[in-house]
Amino acid sequence: MLQSCLRNLIPNPRMVDIPTIPSELVAMVQGDPDSAKHPGYYMAQRSVSARRSPNNPTILLVGMSGAGKSTTINSLFSSKICATGNNKSVTKDVTEFYVNIPSKRCGINNLKLSIIDTPGFGDSNGEPKSDAKHAVCMKRFFEVGCPG
Repeated sequence: MLQSCLRNLIPNPRMVDIPTIPSELVAMVQGDPDSAKHPGYYMAQRSVSARRSPNNPTILLVGMSGAGKSTTINSLFSSKICATGNNKSVTKDVTEFYVNIPSKRCGINNLKLSIIDTPGFGDSNGEPKSDAKHAVCMKRFFEVGCPG
């Protein structure tokens, strides 16, 4: 469904700054009906309806301990964002990182990507209840919303 909606949007859109305050986004779209066809504004409206920041999409990585979640984040952004170990668990807490990346495809100048790195499930170094504790923490990121 999302794919078919995106096909109706403007190809190669102009670069814009997405308001970070939802009410400003709503006012902007209501004031300019053509902006609803801009992919950046369309995605921002979907984020607001999900009670997320308009210019802040989120990636959450979960998996077994030592599987390479932190390494994957570093590889995706060609940067040392997360501490890593050789097939050894390093991440001890649910941690959120931000990467500012403009998106030409979506026409957004001020895209702020949120990446949530998580400790591995089944980490033998932790106490037995640590998987449940980390799951509750991950859930909280989405109930409260990540700070923008």
